[in-house]
Amino acid sequence: MQKIFPLLIPLPAVLVVILGLSVIAGWHFQIPALVQFRPGYASMQYLAALCFVFCGVALLLEQKKRFRIAGMLCAALAAMLSLVLC
Repeated sequence: MQKIFPLLIPLPAVLVVILGLSVIAGWHFQIPALVQFRPGYASMQYLAALCFVFCGVALLLEQKKRFRIAGMLCAALAAMLSLVLC
């Protein structure tokens, strides 16, 4: 059972990073399909996409003991950015 959990964490973390990066690319290249799920829906904000990226990177870095401090810094940065979004 303990061998399954370390394998389940990297996949969602990578998907969250990809989602955040695709939204950031949508903002930079002005592609509405990457910023909005559907045309009538609200678009994801740029800082929210940055929070997704930092949270995914924090999850990935927490897996390695050498990079735990960097993972905590990414999580703290995502928390500070989320305070700006409120």
